Amino acid sequence: MEIFNEKFQKRLKKQQMFSATILLVTTIGGYFLLDKFLPEYQILFLLIVLLTYAFVSILFYFKHYNYLFISLNDKRLVIRYFRLGLIGDKSRKEIVIPTRQFYRYEIQSAFGGWRKELVLFQQNNQGVSKYKPISIEALSQEEQTELETALTNIKK
Repeated sequence: MEIFNEKFQKRLKKQQMFSATILLVTTIGGYFLLDKFLPEYQILFLLIVLLTYAFVSILFYFKHYNYLFISLNDKRLVIRYFRLGLIGDKSRKEIVIPTRQFYRYEIQSAFGGWRKELVLFQQNNQGVSKYKPISIEALSQEEQTELETALTNIKK
């Protein structure tokens, strides 16, 4: 089984470019229109536009969208991921768990149920290790279901 969210990444880039273009056109157009007809509302207009954009950006930041490549075969589970977006940790991370050492997984809700995270557990000589949660918000519902089914079916 392989899951790769390349389509989501492309769609996200298009949305970000479209949002930046709309912000620029709205800000410049609104500023000059208000300058001509209602100059006393220019600052209020700019403040509303910028606060709206900041709010949307903050919501996007807390979704923790990740580039995800997930591969599962008879021998091992591999998850490669890094954060999408303009801010945040961009370092590439990889988790490799041999299937015979896979212990269990959990899907947790974070940020008030607004974000889903995958937590993996691995059996080792010292006991059970818990990995840092990985946001799976960038996966479609079908991909999330496929991932859960595959993880559930790993033979111990």
